[in-house]
Amino acid sequence: MKPIKKNQVNPFVLSVGEMFATMLESEVDRTALSMVPDGGDAADINAVISISGAGTGCISLALPNATALALAGKLLGET
Repeated sequence: MKPIKKNQVNPFVLSVGEMFATMLESEVDRTALSMVPDGGDAADINAVISISGAGTGCISLALPNATALALAGKLLGET
C-alpha cells in the first residue's frame, strides 16, 4: 500500500471550501497543508477521513475549539 500524496488531497480541500461556501456562507482560506505521521499534532477538534485504494492514509480537518463551536452554531442557526 502506498501512502497518500499531497495531490490526492486537493479534491478534499476543494470540497471543504465548497461545503463552507454552500452551508455556512463563508469562504475558506487555506493557510497550511502538511503531511504528519500517525499520531502527529492535533487541534482541539479533528474531522478524519480514512482513505484506502491506490493510496492509503487519513485526511484530517483540524480546527481550534472556538472555530469548531462557531461553525456548529452557524450550522444550527444559532448565530
